[in-house]
Amino acid sequence: MSKELTEDQEFIELLENKEDGSLTILKQYLEMVLRIKPDKVEMQLMNKRLLNSFPDMAILKNGLDNVGNDFNKSQKLIEALDSQNKVISRNLSNKIGQHNRILTFSNSSTVAFCLNQLQDIEIWVMESLPGGEGKNMQIHLKHITHLISDKVGYELIEKKRIEILVLGCDSFIEGVGFVNKVGSQYLVDLCLVANTPVLILGSRLKSTGLIAQTSSNLMEHCTFNSVTTLILDT
Repeated sequence: MSKELTEDQEFIELLENKEDGSLTILKQYLEMVLRIKPDKVEMQLMNKRLLNSFPDMAILKNGLDNVGNDFNKSQKLIEALDSQNKVISRNLSNKIGQHNRILTFSNSSTVAFCLNQLQDIEIWVMESLPGGEGKNMQIHLKHITHLISDKVGYELIEKKRIEILVLGCDSFIEGVGFVNKVGSQYLVDLCLVANTPVLILGSRLKSTGLIAQTSSNLMEHCTFNSVTTLILDT
């Protein structure tokens, strides 16, 4: 691979991606290195730049720890990520039960995939300002879906018009908290008052031993409470 490929516009755009979730960013990166086949030195440089651009996304560090500087290992990790989503989806289905009025926030490919496997549900997607990632989330959902303002989302929780809130996360510590889009903590707090269940979808690759202060003004550290349940790939 040449230096020009390292500086390829596709890679630069990936490093500047503020709309997609961490799983999507990781898979896009893995697919890219499979295609351009960097040598080990170049792969090390690219890995470092990716991690520096998304320091709050634990799945990037944990995933790339499995790949290292060998792009040939990328395909195996992509397959593992797809398998994890299927397990999370089954676990979500078992947990949701008869609840069919679902609220979600921000943009997560894991949340979209899992919700698309459910039957007979109706989804409200909050616009998720600042950033407005909810618009991208809505595109990937196949059920009856309503794109709503964040204010309407708050009102739906307060008036108990939705039965469950489903969120993704970029990292978590079991029993402590998780990192997600700014505004998530307020939603969790509203659900606590309304006694509305909150399901956080994660994977072991998003587990971290320390949730530090987030480096992005679009992310925040949220705490688990009595209405939150972590849904994992185990």
